[in-house]
Amino acid sequence: EIESQIDAVAEALHQCRQGLASFAGWTLAMLQAEYSKLAVTLDQNSKRYEELEEAFSFLCPRLPSSDGSDEYFHEQRLAYVREIILVMKKAGERNFPTSLLALPYVKKFQCDDPESPIVAALIDEMHQLAITEGTRTRLEKQVAGDRAKFCVLRREEEALERREAATSELVRKHYRKRSIQLHPDRNGEHMRPIFEEFTDARTVLSDVSLRQSYLRGMLDVFKYYGTTMMSESHDAWNRKHRPDVAEDAARRKGGSAGGGEGGGAAGEGK
Repeated sequence: EIESQIDAVAEALHQCRQGLASFAGWTLAMLQAEYSKLAVTLDQNSKRYEELEEAFSFLCPRLPSSDGSDEYFHEQRLAYVREIILVMKKAGERNFPTSLLALPYVKKFQCDDPESPIVAALIDEMHQLAITEGTRTRLEKQVAGDRAKFCVLRREEEALERREAATSELVRKHYRKRSIQLHPDRNGEHMRPIFEEFTDARTVLSDVSLRQSYLRGMLDVFKYYGTTMMSESHDAWNRKHRPDVAEDAARRKGGSAGGGEGGGAAGEGK
């Protein structure tokens, strides 16, 4: 009787695998059709075509089989959809430009246009950071023996690296362009405080680690408190991550960087 039950379970498992293979083949055919339809409408030298190629290659990868031919690796697509849907739900929606424009260092960097490429890049980078960290938390201990999950994690890490590089390049270009307009040698000594704040903001926003730490902490403050605790939280972040800058600012104000209770909602742990 037990052997009969085992045979029945084995047969049911076999049928499930056949069904999955059929659905995987159908999905592959649909993706191939959509790829062909879109590819002919795009310039092959454009960024959108490059993104289409990358997405199709990832969702429909081919691996060499034992007989020397290539076969589709459906497990990678299945792992991606299964894991990333859950990660995306936890990561939530992208931040709105208005929240980013409220942050002191973003203001000091003369980013006041919600439609500017640098604002969009900062938002995209922080969203991808949440996705990558969520994926890493889910898969980091599972990738050693699972090629599909390893590829999913590596894809998200590479996506974050590309966004970090793109943001840093936009920060560099923005600084070069605006520094000419703000430099006191060209515009008078009354512009020196603004230029110094602009340059100081560039130091934070051009460093990937500082940039992500600052944006993560300050966007949390905006989410829960709006602009109420923004100044105090900004100072608290500087005391933790840039103590020399905080001390210099305190001296200019005639106070003490370590005094007061203005730890700020960003917290010393951000």
